[in-house]
Amino acid sequence: MRIVNRKDFLDLSSGTIYAKYRSFGNFSEISIKYDTQYDNDGIGMDWLYMELNYFFPGQNSNDLFEKCEQMEKDGSDCPLELDSFMRDGLFELDRLFAVYSKHDVQLMISKLQESISNL
Repeated sequence: MRIVNRKDFLDLSSGTIYAKYRSFGNFSEISIKYDTQYDNDGIGMDWLYMELNYFFPGQNSNDLFEKCEQMEKDGSDCPLELDSFMRDGLFELDRLFAVYSKHDVQLMISKLQESISNL
């Protein structure tokens, strides 16, 4: 893993695995970076991404809230839907990012595969 600034992050390719980072080891959710969105001057403004622990069942936030309420109430299962993209439009110019290496991602996959037998 390495820490990069926003400018360098925006130059990274689609498929980059990352987490937003704040000093002293504070990491956000692990996400996949997709295309950088550019303004008219060709300067990267924001990007599309997918959080790996996030699901969005349905067409709007009411659908999400209803599913979460149901899971809280009766423990029902709501499968992940990892095909929804979001746009990061926060424009945090001083934001840092933890970018995971191929080795890091392979290790994560390995640990997840080990955990499947416990489900």
